[in-house]
Amino acid sequence: MSGSGTGAAALKRVDDLFGDHRIAGVKVTRLAQALGMEIPPKGKLGAVLCNQIGALMDKLDVGFEPDRRYGSRGLEADGYILLFKAKEGAPVDGEFSAYAAARAMVEVAALAAVSDGKVEPSEFESIKADIRSFPGVGGVDRGRLMAYASTLLRDPAAQQSAIKKLGSIGADARASAVRSATSAVLADGHAAPDEVKFLERLYKALSYPVEDLYSALHRGSVALDEPVAVALETRATGIPIPAQPPAPPSGGVRIDRGRLERIKSETTAVSELLAGIFIEEEPPASPPQIGEPVAAEGKFAGLDGAHAKLLSLLAESGELDRQEFEDEARKLRLLPDGAIETINEWGFDRFDEPIVDSDERVSVAEHLRDKLQQARVEA
Repeated sequence: MSGSGTGAAALKRVDDLFGDHRIAGVKVTRLAQALGMEIPPKGKLGAVLCNQIGALMDKLDVGFEPDRRYGSRGLEADGYILLFKAKEGAPVDGEFSAYAAARAMVEVAALAAVSDGKVEPSEFESIKADIRSFPGVGGVDRGRLMAYASTLLRDPAAQQSAIKKLGSIGADARASAVRSATSAVLADGHAAPDEVKFLERLYKALSYPVEDLYSALHRGSVALDEPVAVALETRATGIPIPAQPPAPPSGGVRIDRGRLERIKSETTAVSELLAGIFIEEEPPASPPQIGEPVAAEGKFAGLDGAHAKLLSLLAESGELDRQEFEDEARKLRLLPDGAIETINEWGFDRFDEPIVDSDERVSVAEHLRDKLQQARVEA
């Protein structure tokens, strides 16, 4: 942070972003300006820079999502960020199993809601209801998850990455995520073809019977409350009744006023998040300009020239460094993450599974390389 961005000046500029609210949605570049930080105009911010922003916001008693420190994706310079006032930034344990499972559920449910290209208020309400009822997470956890859901509905996560995370949580949590995604789709009273297509991919990726999906869609509702198995009670004799705990000292109960004030602050922030998160601070960005179609050396039926050329390059090399892949995508006038999504959607349609894995390096699934060669049709 530059000298002009320290202390009270930065606090004032950040506070101005909120206006009369406790919640504000802005572009990441605008927040960086308020903090007096210099960031690249576009692209993903590195982990160090994201953590620096997080540390500064904690000092200003402002939380935000997406916050990679708690398991969300990293910030993008031209991306959207949701700010909310909370003591010390409303920290949570992002590695806590219940929170991680709820976060995975939110990511998949948000993807389902946006899969038809629009988000209905009822779909967001469905996701919030699932967050409220998710077991094992507290009030601050729920508020942060709702904030994260709001950002995902504006800037969806990568499909394959979100679905892949479901493999690291328990079977019950995976089932909750699938039910939440299906509920979000059905919340507005109908399921669009693209929404059904996404759910089919989700079920297939998790090896769930697709027939169960069709049954749920036919019913038009999803049972969120499953019967709980109760073990038969076994009584044992001879166990003494424990003594009553000692009464508190006559001096009364000591009240930790600092802790009460912190809880009150957190509760206020969470209550506002529960009430409704969408606050449009800036108009939506205009859609990117589409350049002239790029001719491909070879083609794959169903893929346009630019995506076919990118897939050909990736298939021939086997894998690329993430930065190298992004450079190649931009040469073809493609957004890197969007290109991966498009190619993987094509892969689901043709092979019933994604083609591209995009963690640290971007690679083609090895067992599909021969099939890709067979699928290629020379121009």
